[in-house]
Parts: sequence; C-alpha cells; structure tokens
Amino acid sequence: MHPYFQGRPEALTQVSGTARVPLWAPWPPLHGWTVGGLGWCGDERTGAVATLLAMAGPSPLGGPADLVLVAEEPGTGLGARVSGVDGVDPGNLPDRAPEAKVLANGHPTPLWRTESAPDRCA
Repeated sequence: MHPYFQGRPEALTQVSGTARVPLWAPWPPLHGWTVGGLGWCGDERTGAVATLLAMAGPSPLGGPADLVLVAEEPGTGLGARVSGVDGVDPGNLPDRAPEAKVLANGHPTPLWRTESAPDRCA
C-alpha cells in the first residue's frame, strides 16, 4: 500500500492515469466533504491493482461521517482489510437484489452490503 496524498488535486489524476482499476470518487463532490487520503497497491512498472480514496464530511443524519472507496483486482485484499475482514475478499455476494445502484462512468453499478467489522459498513 502506497499512501499518496500531498494535498494536491494532481495526485488524483496521476494515480488514476496509471491504475489498472478505477479510482472511485463521488461526482459532483459532496457539499462540505474533503478528500483526506489517497492510496494505491501495486508497483510503478505495472500500475495500481487497487486504489483507495478517503473522504470526510457532514453526515446527512447529523454529525461527522467518513467514506472510503476501494477498487481492486480480485485477490488483492485491500477492500477486505479496510472493511475489517480476514482474508483477501469479503466472501460470496448475497443471493438477493442489490441494495443500491450508483452510476459509474454512466453505467448503473450494483452495490451489496458484505461482511465487515462491527464498527463499519462495507
């Protein structure tokens, strides 16, 4: 894992330009939210096999909130690690309809809740 954020917006472009996976970020940016960190897994020769973007801001329900978005190639384990799960993946997808869908590059992308540590939702 390479932490990569020096307070420069160009860091987002640099990491996403060499990554083999997307760098997920809400667009338009959420009102009152800031980027707190950026990281990637891999090497400079082959590019990032996992990306991570951390954000913080006001919760719609009141108080502060954190958001960590991870994209990775299967078997990398960054998402499982961030969600507090042992191993390299969170397990099988549930046998039900997705709980939400977001537009990712203009395509509806399903989201399911998976196992995670008790202090977070993944």
